[in-house]
Parts: sequence; structure tokens; C-alpha cells
Amino acid sequence: MKIFVLNSGSSSIKYKFFLYKDGKFKVIDSGVIEHIGEGKNYPKNHKEALELIDEDFNSFDIIAHRVVHGGSYFTEPTIINQDVIKKIEEVSYLAPLHNPANLEGIKALSRIDTTQIAFFDTAFHQTMPIESYRYAIGEEYSNIRRYGFHGISHQYLTKEASKLLNKSIDRCNLITLHLGNGASVTAIKNGKSIDTSMGFTPLEGLIMGSRCGNIDAGAIIYLAEQLKKSPKEIEHILNYESGLKAICGTNDMREIIKNYKNGDKKAQLAFKMFCNRVKKYIGAYIALIGKVDAIIFSGGIGENSKEVRDEVCSNMEHLGIRKDKNSPISIFTIKTNEELEMAKGSLEILKI
Repeated sequence: MKIFVLNSGSSSIKYKFFLYKDGKFKVIDSGVIEHIGEGKNYPKNHKEALELIDEDFNSFDIIAHRVVHGGSYFTEPTIINQDVIKKIEEVSYLAPLHNPANLEGIKALSRIDTTQIAFFDTAFHQTMPIESYRYAIGEEYSNIRRYGFHGISHQYLTKEASKLLNKSIDRCNLITLHLGNGASVTAIKNGKSIDTSMGFTPLEGLIMGSRCGNIDAGAIIYLAEQLKKSPKEIEHILNYESGLKAICGTNDMREIIKNYKNGDKKAQLAFKMFCNRVKKYIGAYIALIGKVDAIIFSGGIGENSKEVRDEVCSNMEHLGIRKDKNSPISIFTIKTNEELEMAKGSLEILKI
């Protein structure tokens, strides 16, 4: 069985081609096409970009699409039809930087007579109780709620951790950390998401590469009223000119750590602020979950930066976290694999 996994961004396409045979998945091909719509030397749209991929899409048994926001409509992977496309369009205002691009990939392959499935980054977090997902604002604004993101990654990490712990998923209590340029942390109780750091948009929560994370809502009003910033300017500031980049001039944690070790004060501050925010969420989630089996580090920073892992876990002995093999709460580093999770999920949804 041949499965094509597609992640369409606003100006890029990432893809992976899996062959499923004898109960195993094998990656046959993968790649990235960038700079879509950015000039005459690049693909002008997603349809043209997909034509650059040397594959016969009709030969695939399944095409899986990543979609960032499913709103309250989608709680699991869903076979794509016109009604599903319409609902994705309806919630696109919740993720204007992501969903329209995801839809471009779906529409570009709509002519293909192959089963196509949408996987939603928000779906895994639909198990959050109302006390976790509701904001303390009037019921007339009920669509402004916490949805959470990186759900495909957090779900994959949960399954992998259950194997390492040799426990069934419904008995696993975890804190999963997806730490990269975008970063989030999720509280997993009995295998389900009960809280997560990202909220109505991917801006909330941890300090990220160029996103601010948690910020006083009054600061937004100040930017608008006192500094006369437009909504678009504020969106750009908080999404693209904040986070680690704003603190020390770069969003690359490798560069930050290098500069930190060379005595750069701004890099030291960025490193400390990033790790402190992660520590605060871990402490809060231990309080929510109760007995925690393991903390999982993943994502580009979580997987590759021992310095970040050590700092996050330092002085946490009172919470059962130690930087050695005898830690009461297990510490795992797991390389996330959202594409594989989508490939496996495709078979599950089709009961293959």
C-alpha cells in the first residue's frame, strides 16, 4: 500500500511517501518545495509545485493532508469530501496563516481519484475539559476558546512513550514537550490531552522562535491605543518579531547557546527565559495530572539541545525530576514523526 503525506504551508510543501508492507512502513521518498508564489523562478501556486514532484498521484492508495485548525468540527482524522472542505474553510479565520495554505494542497489534488484524509493539529486536544479550554469571557464569545496545536506530534509522542514505559496508553500520564521554532507543552492524563499551552491561536504559551507566547492582553491594547499600531502590525510583531528573536536577535537555539557560552548577556537572557517558561508549565501540569510517569522532550530544540533539557530539569528534584536514570519521573527524548503518525492514522481510519 502506498501512502502520500502532504504538509502544505503558505509558501512551501513538505511531503513523504510511505510504502506499507507486511505490517511495516518504509519511507520511499521525501522532500520540500519552497518559495511558492515568490517570483518567476519558483512555482506560482501549489498545483504547479505538486507537478514538480516526480510521482503519479493516481498510483497512491491514500493521500494524507495536514490541516492546522479543525475548530470544534473535527475530533479525529476525516476522509475529505466537499462538506469537509467547506468546514475547513469556515474555520480558516481561526488560522489565517495556515488553513488557506493547507486547503491549497487539498484542492490541488482534488482531481485525483484516491482516498484523501485530513489530519487536524487541533483534534488531539478536543478531549480537554471545559475548565481547560474556556477563557473567562462572556458566553457570547464562545468561539474564542483554547484549541491547542501540534496535536499530531503530541499524539505520536504519547504512543511512543507508552511503548517505552511498557504501559497501555490509557494508563499513561505524561508531559510532552514539542520544542522547536514553534513550541508547545501538553498535559496527558490516561492517554488523553487535558491541557496544552497553545490556545485560540499558536501564539499562546511558551516563548518561541519569533512568537511571544503568553503576554498580558492589556499590552495588545497598549500597542493599539498608545503606540497606534494597526491589527496587522500587531499580528506581525507578535508572530514574527517577538520571542527569542526579539530578546537576542536570533531564533536559532544553536546560535543562542553558542553566544551564551561566549558570555553574550542577551543570549543568556533568552536561554533563561525560554527554559523558565517551560519549567513553569511542567510544574503546573504536574499539579493538574498528579502522578506523572514521564516527561518527553521532542522537536528540534527538545531533541538536540542537551543544554535546554538540563536547564529545564535543573532544581526540580522536589517535583520528582532528576537529571539521571534514577529520576522518579522518567525523562525521555523522542524524535517526533508527524508524517508517520498520519500514515498510521490513515490505516486506522480506514480500518486496514
